[in-house]
Amino acid sequence: MADRGCAGRLISALLLFVLAVALSTAVHADELTRHVLGTKPICRTHHQPVLIISDLTVTGEIDDSITLYIYRQLELLGCIRVLGVVSIFGNGGSGTAAIHRNLAARLPLLGGSHWPLLHGPDERLTTVLNRRKETVEDHERLSAIAAVITDAGQPVVIAELGPATVSARLLSAGYVQPIRIAKILAVGGRMSGESFTTNKRLGRLFSFRDMNVAEDVWAMDYLVHYHFRKLWLVTYRSGLGKRMVTASMIAGALPALT
Repeated sequence: MADRGCAGRLISALLLFVLAVALSTAVHADELTRHVLGTKPICRTHHQPVLIISDLTVTGEIDDSITLYIYRQLELLGCIRVLGVVSIFGNGGSGTAAIHRNLAARLPLLGGSHWPLLHGPDERLTTVLNRRKETVEDHERLSAIAAVITDAGQPVVIAELGPATVSARLLSAGYVQPIRIAKILAVGGRMSGESFTTNKRLGRLFSFRDMNVAEDVWAMDYLVHYHFRKLWLVTYRSGLGKRMVTASMIAGALPALT
């Protein structure tokens, strides 16, 4: 099971798009988009509904910003249809409310001002399991997210850019039936030779994990155990030269962020 990877941070958006794109027609203007999608990308899927969960920060790392920008390019190509973006706690110890404010400020700069912005839960699956109940606020938020998925008209791909809390809570509490979800892309993992080891275990499993997994270990444990056929654990190894997203690429594509 450990060989499947589980934990790490997205620097390049490339690996997230196994779902939507075969890198081989429609030319994009900027270097970043060409770097990620290739010079002549074509859609492998057409208007595939995608729900994005993000713990975006507006200072420091910009991996979520790059990913959201590339999802917008995929939407313009007709490969996907973004149903909305859900805020979730995560980066730098930020709570869901802070991330929600970050997304409200940043999405217009990335071309996603038309995407519905949904407030994600405040509590981890780990917390809910220990207390054996959820807050009224989280129930209302998860119900609203579930309605977006149910109303999509076809199975949805959930892209978890932060901790996997939303997918795990939706499924474990029965807000959404598994048939409504096509795939869960969970960002975080390791490659061979990399280690994100702590003194705590991932639920009942193995002992390596990164920040996304550490934010809600039982969320990832639940998905690995009960929905592993839907789960794609996406990792990225830094320092691979051609895969690296450079400052010049970001500046060319996203001048508002530099």
